[in-house]
Amino acid sequence: MRSSFAAPLIATASVLGALALGGCARNADLEIELTVPAQPADRPTLYVVAMFASGDFTSVPIDPQYPGTQLGDAPSQLNYSLLTEREDGHLKMVIFFCRSTTCRDEDNTAIPQVWFDFERGTYIGARTRWSGEILAVPDVATTVTRCVDRCQVEGCIEGQGWFCRDDGSHYCQERGSPPGEEVCDP
Repeated sequence: MRSSFAAPLIATASVLGALALGGCARNADLEIELTVPAQPADRPTLYVVAMFASGDFTSVPIDPQYPGTQLGDAPSQLNYSLLTEREDGHLKMVIFFCRSTTCRDEDNTAIPQVWFDFERGTYIGARTRWSGEILAVPDVATTVTRCVDRCQVEGCIEGQGWFCRDDGSHYCQERGSPPGEEVCDP
């Protein structure tokens, strides 16, 4: 099953709708493969609703561009494609587990959710890829953020594993470039 969308980041002065520029060197594309858990037997039917944001995770309004995907009887993979013009590549993704496809009329503070903070997920003019997994539906809304180190984001070379050079720059950057803000480091 392929669930694909390009969603704008909810940011102070940044609207990221590069839909009209698909494939242009002025934008960046992050392909996300997310494995989600099976539908818990002890819960009402749940839907996975993904939102992209910047700033504080707790201030993300639930207003998805596209409807969520119902959890199945077994773990499944969801695929998202995010097009952006954001220069710094810092992205946040919130996965909501809702009782409806849009999470409407649900208390944001009570919805089970998982937060991902991408230290650097995109590079202008490049396509990057990240694979992640959520092992179980959380019991309550979380306050723990899963940090995605920039070196875990594939791109600009073939291979598997770590995608940064010894100097800390990502392969999508010029050698020796400052890597950017290190949000994953304590």
